Amino acid sequence: MLNDDPRVGAELRERVTQAALSLRYTANLTALAMKSGTTQVIAVIANDIRDPYFAAITRGVMDAAEETGLTVTLASSLIAGDDLAVLREVKTLRPRLIVLSATSFHAEPTRSAAIRILQQGGGAVVVVGSESMPFPTVRLFERAAAGELAEALVRQGYRQPAVIAGPRGHVGGDARLDGFHQGMWKAGVAVADARVFRGDYSRDGGFAAARRLLVGGLRDVDLIWAANDRMAIGAMAAIREAGLTPGVDVGIAGFDDIDAALDMSPTLTTVHLALHEAGYAAVRIAAGHDLAGAHIPAPEVRLRGTTPRRA
Repeated sequence: MLNDDPRVGAELRERVTQAALSLRYTANLTALAMKSGTTQVIAVIANDIRDPYFAAITRGVMDAAEETGLTVTLASSLIAGDDLAVLREVKTLRPRLIVLSATSFHAEPTRSAAIRILQQGGGAVVVVGSESMPFPTVRLFERAAAGELAEALVRQGYRQPAVIAGPRGHVGGDARLDGFHQGMWKAGVAVADARVFRGDYSRDGGFAAARRLLVGGLRDVDLIWAANDRMAIGAMAAIREAGLTPGVDVGIAGFDDIDAALDMSPTLTTVHLALHEAGYAAVRIAAGHDLAGAHIPAPEVRLRGTTPRRA
């Protein structure tokens, strides 16, 4: 009677509702799942819940879930250490929706196995990011945005870039790196393979990669681009450790436009992604409100203090 069954009169429904409140009744999610095949749960799977990238997507999911009366649960494959084990555990919850970042599964065999698990019945699946998984997708256009950033930096006068990238085989990171290379090439600048330094997608990963880059000095590098803002912030710390000044001795840029990008001194050049809107749109797609795909704001290059115009 708590499910707004039209066959139940208003007076009886009110009496049952009041009784449920006085008894502090809560629905048995397991029983509901057995009856309907799914619960009222949205499961968000993130590679690293500490990453502002995933936090922004999750905030969007939670805002949409609140409007639709659903509950959000969050799982981190990084903390658990086993992508597929986390996914199997999430599936046992029988969520109505799984929101999956395209970066949650790295190696191709793992992603293929994940797809098989996700296709085994249950609720809907929506991917935020890459379109390489066979599910409805909220597109972020990261490859194209990285290319636009590269072209904008060349227009600022930068011609000798080095790159701090993430681990190989990372779907989103590979797209960003490829897009940056293409943008530089389109603008008449080549990025040598020897100038790509890899690290974890974290502040410490960017710091360590920048340290390796800076061994022996900058030589002919006038720009360091990091594949996300956390890595770029770590690289800025390594630059200062080497006695250099970001934005003066070398330009630096990131990607994502996390809140901390504006708190840096100088402020960090980056690409703004509509991550909150993407999380919100993922829930709308699953609810059937936007089956043609999410209409979220396009990525936006934001040139700031770390990449002043060079002569």
